[in-house]
Amino acid sequence: MKRFIVALSLKALLLTAAVANAQVPVLNSYPQASATIFLDFDGQTVSSPFWTVTPFYATPSGLTTDQMTRVFNQVAEDFRPFNLNITTDSTVFLAATPGRRQRIIITSYSSWYGSAGGVAYNPSFRWTQDVPGFVFSNLLNWNPKSIAEACSHETGHTLGLEHQKLYNASCGLQFEYNPGIGSGEISWAPIMGNSYSRNLTLWHNGTSTSCGTTQDDLSIIASNQNGFGYRNDDIGSNTAQAATVTINGSTFATSAFINSTNDIDMFRFNLVERGRFVLNGTPNNVGNGTQSANIDLQISLLASNGSVIRVYNPSTSVQAIIDSVLNEGTYFIRVTNVGNVNTTNYGM
Repeated sequence: MKRFIVALSLKALLLTAAVANAQVPVLNSYPQASATIFLDFDGQTVSSPFWTVTPFYATPSGLTTDQMTRVFNQVAEDFRPFNLNITTDSTVFLAATPGRRQRIIITSYSSWYGSAGGVAYNPSFRWTQDVPGFVFSNLLNWNPKSIAEACSHETGHTLGLEHQKLYNASCGLQFEYNPGIGSGEISWAPIMGNSYSRNLTLWHNGTSTSCGTTQDDLSIIASNQNGFGYRNDDIGSNTAQAATVTINGSTFATSAFINSTNDIDMFRFNLVERGRFVLNGTPNNVGNGTQSANIDLQISLLASNGSVIRVYNPSTSVQAIIDSVLNEGTYFIRVTNVGNVNTTNYGM
């Protein structure tokens, strides 16, 4: 029997308003990938016996173009390590192979189902019947952060994931949805738990269907059953493989991604004279400040021979900032993720 999974319900003040249908931006996170997750914002007629006997129309999301972009960016970041394209373009979805694609409908029409924030079948991504999952924007108060969390959560179900639960020391179930821990930038919760109110919301290796059952989210998402795996690493991990950063005048900028829990990105730069060196290492984020960053950064400054000069990892921030006076010469920057008081580095 095929199962469906209901996402966490978020109690919200429901507002009644006439909302004009905004233009859906055409966005793709990794166009070269053949596997696709389609975020469908503009309404869709649903005719699927997996959901209802009678076809129905799932109305548009009610979000503005900027809000849809915000949702897309957060979901895309959650799936960035994988060889998977998050798209808002129906033509890209329809061109993907059945069994390697999934539609998630973000809609303001929820009364046909109930009070959950979303719902999806596990593991419908692998099927060939194109059974959509749903996120109910009206029940999430049209909040882009909450909607993005629900989109990633429901997509996780379609890829084979169960809920991340929380049990006490006696194996008693405390929370059906692990609520995470902490506050501020480094607060954490699992995407397959209750991640609405935390900042670092990540895939998790934790207890799921029972106290003694551990679910390794990353391994399941990247499994052969889903058929897309991880993206290739983009930056070398040691001084011999370091990417060279060129300083233009007095400034430079570069970007890369940490594509696995233990990935290291190494960069080389040259200073032509002694002076103050300032580097701001900032995780990709959406919203305000470092909202919805998916990594707590640790940056190490290395001398030309590879010895560590200093490690930068502020305890209450996901950013890492170097501010030092350096002599002329060659240096290396080593960038990686790091656990904090709330979580390990798994899923960063």
